[in-house]
Amino acid sequence: MNTLVPGFWQQVRPMIRCGLALGLALAAVGAQAAAHGDPFEIHLKEPHEGGMPPRPIITSIRTTTNNEVVVTWRGFVDPVTPFMLQANPGLRSNGWQTVATTYGLSATVPLMDNATFRVLAPSPTFAGSTECSACHRGTHSRWLETRHAHALDTLKRINMHNNSRCLPCHTIGYGLPTGYKSETLTPDLANVGCESCHGPSAAHAANPFDPTTRPVKELASQLCGGCHTDAHHPTFNEWETHLHAEVNEEIAAGFEGPAATSLGRMNSCGACHSGSVRYAMLKEPATTNSLPTLMTNVFHLPPGVSAGREAADIGITCVVCHSSHTKTEYGYQLRYPLFSTNAYNMVTSGTNLVQKGYDATVQVCGQCHNGRGADVTGTARPPHHSPQYNILVGNLGVVPTNAPVPMSPHWQIENQCAGCHMQKVTVTNPTANNPNHTGHTFNPTQSFEKCRECHTGQDDEWMELLIEFTKETMHNKIAEVKNNLVLWATTKASPQLRNAGKVVMMVNGVRVTNSVPELAWEFNVPGQLSPPPPGALSWTGPTTAQQNNPTNGLPQAIKEARFNLYLVEHDGSYGVHNNAYARYLLKVANDKVKAELAK
Repeated sequence: MNTLVPGFWQQVRPMIRCGLALGLALAAVGAQAAAHGDPFEIHLKEPHEGGMPPRPIITSIRTTTNNEVVVTWRGFVDPVTPFMLQANPGLRSNGWQTVATTYGLSATVPLMDNATFRVLAPSPTFAGSTECSACHRGTHSRWLETRHAHALDTLKRINMHNNSRCLPCHTIGYGLPTGYKSETLTPDLANVGCESCHGPSAAHAANPFDPTTRPVKELASQLCGGCHTDAHHPTFNEWETHLHAEVNEEIAAGFEGPAATSLGRMNSCGACHSGSVRYAMLKEPATTNSLPTLMTNVFHLPPGVSAGREAADIGITCVVCHSSHTKTEYGYQLRYPLFSTNAYNMVTSGTNLVQKGYDATVQVCGQCHNGRGADVTGTARPPHHSPQYNILVGNLGVVPTNAPVPMSPHWQIENQCAGCHMQKVTVTNPTANNPNHTGHTFNPTQSFEKCRECHTGQDDEWMELLIEFTKETMHNKIAEVKNNLVLWATTKASPQLRNAGKVVMMVNGVRVTNSVPELAWEFNVPGQLSPPPPGALSWTGPTTAQQNNPTNGLPQAIKEARFNLYLVEHDGSYGVHNNAYARYLLKVANDKVKAELAK
């Protein structure tokens, strides 16, 4: 007889937020119809020790207008023994009662006041990674070369291979009746294997064509965070504080919007703002399928979960930069190198990576932190806020033909972006208040040791002052170019351009539109160097047709000057990445504007 293992609990009680990671989650369900959690949740929201949690986890509790409660969970289906949903009103001693049994992942039961729910399931049955190799031979062979495949050996080297605190993250299923016991008793469950990340898979191995027992394909970094955490190696803890951890709110809303606009937003932004879109595109770089079809095929999306919903749910997670199964030539199972100098400007148009100009030889950060198709002919909006790689290696800006381009030496730093932004700091006795640093906050001032390789003998205060001085100087040069552009706009631009910029305000309850001559040099959607006044309902620059008018539109020199200006502004380092190149771009821009002013 299978042993029933309780999953994480949830409780029906008014106005209390959930906390799944603690094993006890309280749901905000009151007397009226309300909901807690997400019945369509398909990704981990909290890390679990060991990787993929083998026990069921309740993801939502919601009441209906029929005085019923719908409880939804994620878990691994056993073909013989069903899940048992139990309730305990008031958490009384010996008060657990079974209210539903099912082979599915949800149940509807009568509403019970102040009830705590839990899901029981058979103790999961593991197959072992060798069993997986029968069908997944190539993946298994590549996995054998990774450090995961030898995780138990790392404990042996420090004589910790019997330490119960370490084994959950160095073996499969340790602590469960059917999990790892020892190398002698359960050799196939040693190391970080397939089921550490994909979940218990014996039922799948026994019947590979049963879709209900298919192992999980999890892209959320919470999966990795079950082990890559704590003061000794806080990789996940650092990553979750960074913007990479979530899809930008506005972009996510676009992904989940109407189908007519969702697909366009996923095609243009998804490759660098959604881990799900990026992963799917990497699976089939030259796909002829639409993104929704591709993502449904790759992720086996369940009913009720659209491709847009999937795209909005996963940020730039571990698997975007690291290969899950393969040891690569770049170290750390990275998909891309850490150093490159080739020009790269991956466009937002196109429906697959090949059409976008994807180049796997470009360094890992440059894959997304590039101009994203920015071109001097663009009129709609300034270059994307991502030209960091282009500024670092000195390309994309408008410069005189065949003239030498000045460069600062930062592009030559070992590992380039990662060399400064991902410095590791190891402390003697790491604690929660003084942990090691893995570099996944991407904060270059976490340590100045990389700086001292060239700026020898300088202390941290000197480094901070140098950075501050560099940025302040660049801000002043940006302001000079911008002021000259405004001067040109208000004194030299055609009357048509001076009247093209518009601001809409409410004045005494009346909607008023006024011209803004200062916007004559700007894009149709003005950039951050021309912020709207407080209360503006609309703030627009000249249209594409007005800018490109051959008689009274923008001179080519002004287009080139603003392009260079916004490349430097949107790089965001203000001279730190490549001071000489950034200064040169601004000089070229200023010279072009001054020439137009002199006409």
